[in-house]
Amino acid sequence: MIIRMGTEVYTAHTLAGNFTIFASVIGTGFQAATTTLVGKSIGAGEIEKAKKYTLSSIKLMSLSMTLMLFVTYLFSVQISPIFTSNPVVIGLITAVLAIGVLTQPATATVASLTASLHAGGDTKFPMHITAIGIWAIRTVGVYLLGVYFGFGLIGVWIVIAIDNYFRAVLLLIRYHSFKWIKKLN
Repeated sequence: MIIRMGTEVYTAHTLAGNFTIFASVIGTGFQAATTTLVGKSIGAGEIEKAKKYTLSSIKLMSLSMTLMLFVTYLFSVQISPIFTSNPVVIGLITAVLAIGVLTQPATATVASLTASLHAGGDTKFPMHITAIGIWAIRTVGVYLLGVYFGFGLIGVWIVIAIDNYFRAVLLLIRYHSFKWIKKLN
């Protein structure tokens, strides 16, 4: 659907997505550490310690990922011309990165809680809500906001934000239920 919105929209979406990788790399590192520390704590029967690691992960990941993308956003007008001289593309990149900055706390929460749930042995729940998010929220939402209502790339990135916040809320509910910690045999 994004490709059908035009070359400029597709280019801006691709470049902005590539710029968000700077924040995502930080999240990937935190995810690995969170899975390890939470899993080790659960294995040792130290559930309170696992909770503290998860909470610290959410806070640190949210702060660092948001800060990194904010810096990227601030310099996007200077960085974008390395890849394109098209002012429409550069404007779109800057606009969607602003939405991306607002989305980073949810993205970090999803990454952190997914790591914690995986460490506790719950791999299915995060997978199911990811599938719902991608196929129901993003696909339908991109069509509605991006195509039908004509918001274009701004609509696409708003839908991505909605999906990430939706997943963050569901993962928080699952996390607080503690049904995700599987018994060790």
